Amino acid sequence: MIVAEEDDGEKRKTIQPRQRNGHLTSPTNPRKKFQAEYPSLQMMGHSSIELPCSPSLICIDRFDLVGSDDDEIPFWDILQAAIHPPLTNLKSLIDLLEILAVALRGTAGTDFELLRQTFEKYWVHPGPFFQSIWPTLRSLALELPSLFPGGLQVLNPSNDEIVLSRRHVACLVIHQFLCTLATPPWMTDGSPDFHIWYSSRTPHPGAVEAYLFALFRYFELLASTTESPLDSRGLNWPVTFTLRTVNSDYLTDELAMQSLTAFEVDLVPEQIIHKNEDELLGLPLGAAVISANKDVGFGRTAS
Repeated sequence: MIVAEEDDGEKRKTIQPRQRNGHLTSPTNPRKKFQAEYPSLQMMGHSSIELPCSPSLICIDRFDLVGSDDDEIPFWDILQAAIHPPLTNLKSLIDLLEILAVALRGTAGTDFELLRQTFEKYWVHPGPFFQSIWPTLRSLALELPSLFPGGLQVLNPSNDEIVLSRRHVACLVIHQFLCTLATPPWMTDGSPDFHIWYSSRTPHPGAVEAYLFALFRYFELLASTTESPLDSRGLNWPVTFTLRTVNSDYLTDELAMQSLTAFEVDLVPEQIIHKNEDELLGLPLGAAVISANKDVGFGRTAS
């Protein structure tokens, strides 16, 4: 139970034990049930990123979605309860994002205005999104514990390559969209999710809009019955992340240079960057770089 109290003119929140039938309930271990269901998630260490399904990620059920008597419960229980009801319109989607953000961080952190505007511009008739696309995204999001039973591994000198399936990647991208990924301790700039692109205060709305258009098109493909990257054609197309340190020795090592993948870059005129056409989004076999900076980043300008 959250109780607001006055203290020298200032409001503050305190947590008190819940009551049932007029009696204080005894605190229980909020992780026990979850750990029994996903025991391998307890093995995560510093070589992994804490995911929303981690039993160590607990928080207050501020909206009483789970109905637990515990003061704090696993965030995954809250997420499952929050996304269970079907979404019917853009307002219900924004409400869901706000609920998840407040539950996880205590604040929404954004006004969602640019996301709202871009969504309405992309889906003038949003019915297909809520009828067929969102159910696919919700189902993939809930696969997180089974897809990452040991957490998300981190690239480091002793683990310089990580291979994921396209299903792994799709699940992570959906959680970036839902803003349910916790910030790793080493990330001091930027964000692991997309909330930084949802605000009306972004310095480059055009670049962010183009990025969100590409994201929405990706969601359409995930739900497609003929073009989905998750169908049988994608089984043998792993996504490989590799950590490399490029120095003068590396650049003169012919064998090392051969390991780098060559690719062709096509420049797109700025005046057509907002067109929603597959070839401009790098589809079906490429990628689109909406904007890029000289410094590697993941900031509000979609670098």
